[in-house]
Amino acid sequence: VEAALRSAVAEFGGREFKVEWTRVGPSKDTLQRVLPLVLDRVGPEGGAKCFLVCKSWRREMEARGVCTKTLQLCSALAEGGDAALLGQNVQRRLEASTGDPERAICLDVSAFLQRLLRRKGSLPEWLQAASQEPDASFLSRGADSTAEALGLPLVRWGGKPQGRVSGSLAGHSDFVYCVAFSADGTRVVTGSNDTLVKIWNAETGAE
Repeated sequence: VEAALRSAVAEFGGREFKVEWTRVGPSKDTLQRVLPLVLDRVGPEGGAKCFLVCKSWRREMEARGVCTKTLQLCSALAEGGDAALLGQNVQRRLEASTGDPERAICLDVSAFLQRLLRRKGSLPEWLQAASQEPDASFLSRGADSTAEALGLPLVRWGGKPQGRVSGSLAGHSDFVYCVAFSADGTRVVTGSNDTLVKIWNAETGAE
């Protein structure tokens, strides 16, 4: 990324631009001109690392539609981050959250990590997976706008669910790995890493 940035700097503005970048920070006009040059050289995954360059750069990428939280999560997973450990961190944030927006984000991320706990992949693959979450999900919207800003094509799932859940079944103390309905549809069975299998009333949610 640094090499691509130096190359773009040389092509765009030479010495005067270098002075602007290093001493006073790049102007919005400069960023708008240089960012496409850098992205063209480093590709989407390198473009994600542009977030580490400077705050001005990050603001410009966010203005183009990049969702910081979604990009940081998918980048961490693409670089080999432990989904189970990330899930535990999200769970702690969920327990400490006080506002509805933050709680909704934590629930989206937690469900996403549980569903893809053992998955490996590149940044584009993780963004694709995040985009397949329900349309109302923070992750789905963030992945769509981030991929578009980075020039990544995504496979669209037409008619996918708008929301994830209408309620929750509280009782397990660890990740839930399997869920099934009974043949008559009146009960739900869940199996968790806490070594317990639980049976729930499908209508009331009672255990």
